[in-house]
Amino acid sequence: DTFGRIYVFHLQHLTYGEDAMGALTKRMAAFFDPNAYGADSVAVSTVEQANDLRTRYGQDYPVDFVHPVVRKVQGDSSIARDPKRVVSVGRIVDIKRIHLTVDAMALVVKQVPDAYLEIWGSGIEAEFVQEHIEKTGMSKHVRMMGYTPNPEKVFRGAACSVLTSR
Repeated sequence: DTFGRIYVFHLQHLTYGEDAMGALTKRMAAFFDPNAYGADSVAVSTVEQANDLRTRYGQDYPVDFVHPVVRKVQGDSSIARDPKRVVSVGRIVDIKRIHLTVDAMALVVKQVPDAYLEIWGSGIEAEFVQEHIEKTGMSKHVRMMGYTPNPEKVFRGAACSVLTSR
Protein backbone atom coordinates (compact mmCIF):
# COMPACT_ATOMS: atom_id res chain seq x y z
CA ASP A 1 0.00 0.00 0.00
CA THR A 2 1.23 3.48 -0.85
CA PHE A 3 -0.06 6.80 0.26
CA GLY A 4 0.33 10.14 -1.44
CA ARG A 5 0.66 13.62 0.01
CA ILE A 6 -2.09 15.92 -1.26
CA TYR A 7 -2.31 19.56 -0.27
CA VAL A 8 -5.76 21.12 -0.26
CA PHE A 9 -5.97 24.82 -1.09
CA HIS A 10 -9.29 26.24 0.08
CA LEU A 11 -8.79 29.97 -0.52
CA GLN A 12 -10.22 31.64 -3.61
CA HIS A 13 -7.21 33.76 -4.52
CA LEU A 14 -3.72 32.64 -5.52
CA THR A 15 -2.30 36.16 -5.69
CA TYR A 16 -3.13 39.66 -4.61
CA GLY A 17 -5.14 41.39 -7.30
CA GLU A 18 -6.53 39.98 -10.52
CA ASP A 19 -3.29 38.97 -12.25
CA ALA A 20 -3.03 35.18 -12.08
CA MET A 21 0.69 35.47 -12.75
CA GLY A 22 1.17 38.19 -10.14
CA ALA A 23 3.37 37.87 -7.11
CA LEU A 24 2.45 35.14 -4.68
CA THR A 25 2.77 35.75 -0.98
CA LYS A 26 5.81 33.98 0.53
CA ARG A 27 3.51 31.42 2.13
CA MET A 28 1.68 30.71 -1.12
CA ALA A 29 4.93 30.52 -3.10
CA ALA A 30 6.26 27.87 -0.71
CA PHE A 31 2.92 26.04 -0.67
CA PHE A 32 2.73 25.72 -4.45
CA ASP A 33 6.43 25.18 -5.14
CA PRO A 34 6.53 21.60 -6.46
CA ASN A 35 9.93 21.04 -4.82
CA ALA A 36 9.34 22.67 -1.44
CA TYR A 37 7.37 20.08 0.51
CA GLY A 38 7.18 17.09 -1.76
CA ALA A 39 3.42 17.13 -2.36
CA ASP A 40 2.22 14.56 -4.84
CA SER A 41 -0.71 16.75 -5.80
CA VAL A 42 -2.54 19.97 -4.95
CA ALA A 43 -6.34 20.13 -4.80
CA VAL A 44 -8.00 23.48 -5.58
CA SER A 45 -11.62 24.57 -5.59
CA THR A 46 -11.92 26.18 -9.03
CA VAL A 47 -10.97 25.23 -12.58
CA GLU A 48 -9.46 28.71 -12.95
CA GLN A 49 -7.06 28.07 -10.06
CA ALA A 50 -5.97 24.76 -11.61
CA ASN A 51 -5.41 26.48 -14.98
CA ASP A 52 -3.50 29.35 -13.33
CA LEU A 53 -1.19 26.91 -11.55
CA ARG A 54 -0.55 24.97 -14.76
CA THR A 55 0.20 28.25 -16.56
CA ARG A 56 2.60 29.25 -13.79
CA TYR A 57 4.33 25.88 -13.23
CA GLY A 58 3.73 23.98 -16.47
CA GLN A 59 1.03 21.71 -17.85
CA ASP A 60 2.39 18.72 -15.89
CA TYR A 61 1.90 20.47 -12.53
CA PRO A 62 0.09 17.98 -10.25
CA VAL A 63 -3.13 19.88 -9.58
CA ASP A 64 -6.71 18.67 -9.43
CA PHE A 65 -9.96 20.59 -9.33
CA VAL A 66 -12.27 19.32 -6.61
CA HIS A 67 -15.76 20.75 -6.84
CA PRO A 68 -16.97 21.88 -3.41
CA VAL A 69 -19.96 19.85 -2.29
CA VAL A 70 -22.81 21.94 -0.98
CA ARG A 71 -25.88 20.43 0.50
CA LYS A 72 -29.10 22.33 0.87
CA VAL A 73 -30.11 22.72 4.48
CA GLN A 74 -33.49 23.59 5.85
CA GLY A 75 -32.89 26.80 7.74
CA ASP A 76 -34.61 28.22 10.76
CA SER A 77 -37.44 30.27 9.26
CA SER A 78 -38.30 31.70 12.69
CA ILE A 79 -35.27 34.02 12.55
CA ALA A 80 -36.47 37.48 11.59
CA ARG A 81 -34.33 39.38 9.10
CA ASP A 82 -33.48 42.91 10.27
CA PRO A 83 -33.29 45.26 7.24
CA LYS A 84 -30.92 47.61 9.12
CA ARG A 85 -28.46 44.91 10.25
CA VAL A 86 -25.21 44.30 8.34
CA VAL A 87 -22.87 41.52 9.43
CA SER A 88 -19.27 40.53 8.88
CA VAL A 89 -18.31 37.01 9.98
CA GLY A 90 -14.77 35.67 10.00
CA ARG A 91 -11.31 35.82 11.46
CA ILE A 92 -10.26 39.29 12.52
CA VAL A 93 -6.83 39.34 10.91
CA ASP A 94 -5.00 41.77 8.62
CA ILE A 95 -5.86 40.00 5.33
CA LYS A 96 -9.60 40.36 6.09
CA ARG A 97 -9.31 44.19 6.21
CA ILE A 98 -12.22 44.57 8.66
CA HIS A 99 -11.37 48.25 9.21
CA LEU A 100 -12.52 48.87 5.63
CA THR A 101 -15.92 47.43 6.53
CA VAL A 102 -16.12 49.99 9.33
CA ASP A 103 -15.20 52.75 6.87
CA ALA A 104 -17.86 51.56 4.42
CA MET A 105 -20.44 51.49 7.20
CA ALA A 106 -19.70 55.17 7.90
CA LEU A 107 -20.92 55.88 4.36
CA VAL A 108 -23.99 53.70 4.84
CA VAL A 109 -25.16 55.47 7.99
CA LYS A 110 -25.11 58.79 6.16
CA GLN A 111 -27.95 57.39 4.05
CA VAL A 112 -29.51 55.01 6.61
CA PRO A 113 -28.87 56.57 10.05
CA ASP A 114 -30.20 53.60 12.05
CA ALA A 115 -28.22 50.95 10.16
CA TYR A 116 -25.68 49.00 12.18
CA LEU A 117 -22.84 46.55 11.65
CA GLU A 118 -22.06 43.49 13.75
CA ILE A 119 -18.54 42.11 13.45
CA TRP A 120 -18.50 38.41 14.40
CA GLY A 121 -15.21 36.64 14.94
CA SER A 122 -11.95 36.84 16.79
CA GLY A 123 -8.32 37.35 15.94
CA ILE A 124 -5.14 39.27 16.46
CA GLU A 125 -6.53 42.44 14.83
CA ALA A 126 -9.58 42.74 17.13
CA GLU A 127 -8.04 45.45 19.30
CA PHE A 128 -6.98 47.44 16.21
CA VAL A 129 -10.52 47.19 14.77
CA GLN A 130 -12.08 48.30 18.09
CA GLU A 131 -9.74 51.30 18.19
CA HIS A 132 -10.63 52.11 14.57
CA ILE A 133 -14.35 51.99 15.42
CA GLU A 134 -13.81 54.46 18.25
CA LYS A 135 -11.42 56.69 16.26
CA THR A 136 -13.91 57.01 13.40
CA GLY A 137 -16.84 57.75 15.72
CA MET A 138 -18.70 54.59 14.67
CA SER A 139 -19.27 53.11 18.16
CA LYS A 140 -23.00 53.78 17.90
CA HIS A 141 -23.23 51.84 14.63
CA VAL A 142 -20.61 49.08 14.89
CA ARG A 143 -20.45 46.31 17.49
CA MET A 144 -17.73 43.71 18.02
CA MET A 145 -19.64 40.51 18.80
CA GLY A 146 -16.90 37.91 19.25
CA TYR A 147 -16.98 34.32 18.05
CA THR A 148 -20.27 32.70 17.02
CA PRO A 149 -20.81 28.94 16.99
CA ASN A 150 -23.87 29.53 14.80
CA PRO A 151 -23.00 31.68 11.76
CA GLU A 152 -26.16 30.56 9.95
CA LYS A 153 -28.28 32.31 12.55
CA VAL A 154 -26.15 35.45 12.24
CA PHE A 155 -26.45 35.48 8.43
CA ARG A 156 -30.18 34.70 8.41
CA GLY A 157 -30.96 37.62 10.70
CA ALA A 158 -29.07 40.19 8.63
CA ALA A 159 -30.03 42.28 5.63
CA CYS A 160 -26.63 41.50 4.10
CA SER A 161 -23.09 40.45 4.87
CA VAL A 162 -19.86 42.19 3.92
CA LEU A 163 -16.48 40.71 2.99
CA THR A 164 -13.41 42.86 2.51
CA SER A 165 -10.76 40.15 2.23
CA ARG A 166 -7.84 40.58 -0.09
